[in-house]
Amino acid sequence: MTHMILHFHNLAEGREAEYDAYLRSIPELIGDSLVLGQRYTLSDVQFQAPTAASQPYSGLTLFEFEPAGGDTERLAEAIRGGPSRAGLFASELSQRYDIKTNRMLSHRRPPADAPEHLMIVMANFIPEMEKEWGQWYDSVHGVEILEIEDLDAYSRGVLLKEQIDPAAEQPNNGLILHHYRTHDFAGNVAEFQARGMGTSKSGVHWTGRSPAALFNRTTHGFDAVGPQLTSK
Repeated sequence: MTHMILHFHNLAEGREAEYDAYLRSIPELIGDSLVLGQRYTLSDVQFQAPTAASQPYSGLTLFEFEPAGGDTERLAEAIRGGPSRAGLFASELSQRYDIKTNRMLSHRRPPADAPEHLMIVMANFIPEMEKEWGQWYDSVHGVEILEIEDLDAYSRGVLLKEQIDPAAEQPNNGLILHHYRTHDFAGNVAEFQARGMGTSKSGVHWTGRSPAALFNRTTHGFDAVGPQLTSK
């Protein structure tokens, strides 16, 4: 399994190219522990529901890495320290997760040349029922959501106790990542929501919610931009 850092940010005006140039140096700074890095911008496509809460950050950079090589101080310096001193961020925060399910793949492979999108669910579960929450996602809901057209994979994680300093207030203890490759992100998200509400014209109605899940969760859509990073 891997660890993941979600770095939310608002870039200083006109600094996108500088930030992308800095990101290209990340593999050297983090080393072989880096599995994947990708920058995203907040999408025009969002859930039309209470779970689509306001997102104060227009950007997100995702860093996935091997836990053994990802000591906290080194990661904090690479991800936040250098760009902050250079004035690249108007505001930012990070959240760090232990990924329990790495990219469960759909059997319906989406077009490889389609744009990449990410839908994140900042979930909450009853802490004493983490095992039940995970089992339900991996054996029930994960199987359901991977039937959505152009949904390439899903990953699931839980918040780590050790966060990057300065620690941000954490609104959730669970994380679900939906990785899309699609030319119709809006249509995919609409169908996702319709199946959950039992209104899909496909006739597919999902099974409900895990008894371990809490209702205070938020959902946000992002579009991939900038360089994709890897040390592998």
